[in-house]
Amino acid sequence: GLPWEHVTFGERNPVEQWFGILKQRIKRFYKRWPHNATIAQAQWWIESFVALYHIKRLAEALG
Repeated sequence: GLPWEHVTFGERNPVEQWFGILKQRIKRFYKRWPHNATIAQAQWWIESFVALYHIKRLAEALG
C-alpha cells in the first residue's frame, strides 16, 4: 500500500475543516436541491456560501 501519516494539526487541517463544513451544508440541502439545477446554479450557490461563510467568520473574529 501507499505510505501515509496521520496528522491532527497541520497545514491541511484548515482546508479539510472547510470542506467538512461545505459537505455538511450540501448534505442538509440535498433533499431540497432541485435536481434539474444547472452547473451554473450550483456554482452560484457555492460562491454565495463561501462569501457568507467568510462574512460570518469575520464578524466572529471582530467580536
